[in-house]
Amino acid sequence: MRKLFLPVLLSILFLGCAPAIKGAETRTLRIGIVDIQRILRESRAAKEARALFLKDLEARRRLYRAEEEKVRLMSREIEELKKRNAELTQKLLKEIKKVVEAFTLKEGYTLILEKRRVVAADQAIDITDQIIRLYDARASP
Repeated sequence: MRKLFLPVLLSILFLGCAPAIKGAETRTLRIGIVDIQRILRESRAAKEARALFLKDLEARRRLYRAEEEKVRLMSREIEELKKRNAELTQKLLKEIKKVVEAFTLKEGYTLILEKRRVVAADQAIDITDQIIRLYDARASP
């Protein structure tokens, strides 16, 4: 941007002086600068707009603070629910493991793998339905 300043300034000066060189009317070259940031800080309209904005911002902050506490309480409740879910899942996994171990001995399996860890397998060796039936039968009163 600064590299362009001097050529632009020289062009403006040349064009401003060109009529005088040709003998036409004499013009005075007038150049000004403006500080937009200062205007945005100090002008009455900007100050009024900023005051309205800050008033609205503060009202929203009060509203959000009230809602923030509700969200915090719900977040704690969710964490407790996650903890209970993890505990329940661990309990179920222990029970399922016992059923699978009993099934392994009874049916003479050498190895039973968890399906998510197997890349590919024939569906005929999937014993999930049998384990569900055994587990449900065991869990029933």
